[in-house]
Amino acid sequence: MSSARPGDGEAPAGSRDWGKITAIATAVGTLLAGIAALVSIFTYGSSSPARGTASGPPSQAGAEPSASRETGPAASEDSGPPDPSADPSADPSTTSPPPAAPTTPRKPPTARTAQFDLVESYGFSLNDDPLRPGETGAEGQGFEVHWDDFFNALEADQGAKLIKDGSKSLADCKKATRFEDSLNEYLPVKGDRFCVISATGAVGLVEVTDLEPGTYFGLKVPPPPAPEPAAS
Repeated sequence: MSSARPGDGEAPAGSRDWGKITAIATAVGTLLAGIAALVSIFTYGSSSPARGTASGPPSQAGAEPSASRETGPAASEDSGPPDPSADPSADPSTTSPPPAAPTTPRKPPTARTAQFDLVESYGFSLNDDPLRPGETGAEGQGFEVHWDDFFNALEADQGAKLIKDGSKSLADCKKATRFEDSLNEYLPVKGDRFCVISATGAVGLVEVTDLEPGTYFGLKVPPPPAPEPAAS
């Protein structure tokens, strides 16, 4: 009876290892093939168009929104005028100014007779309102009539003229033509009158109410007549 030798009936060790490697490689290949199949399925599903919709070029980033999504004034043009009750400021009645109250025309001021004392280096003009004497400049100018202490006379200036011919009314002053530039301060006496014709056409009849030669003249200037109404 023969005895069995070691290793009889068993495959060699090298062939067993090679079989394991082959089995592992086969399993890995099968796994990779499965993974590739799953990737292709997901990729195809995400890139294919949705069912029931027309295929077309993919939308681009930054493309203009559709008209149905527009906002702003263009989208609300057809919505009609705003409701005034929703916005009180849109109601014209709240923004319209109130009607202006009727104004009453002002009456012109009542003309008054001017009466004052005129001293050296002072003067007056017919159009002054109120008519009061004022101090003249360094050369004595600045008024239509002033008292010049150097020439001892009432001097006309600013284009005005003086008339000393016994005129007793404004009508006389308007008709007179004996124009003078000065009146000697020692010639007038109390009660005398002289005319002043300004460059603007104003006419004044000045009365000497009092005087002290070399000191002052008391003068009275009646108001000019009211303008005549225009002919209709």
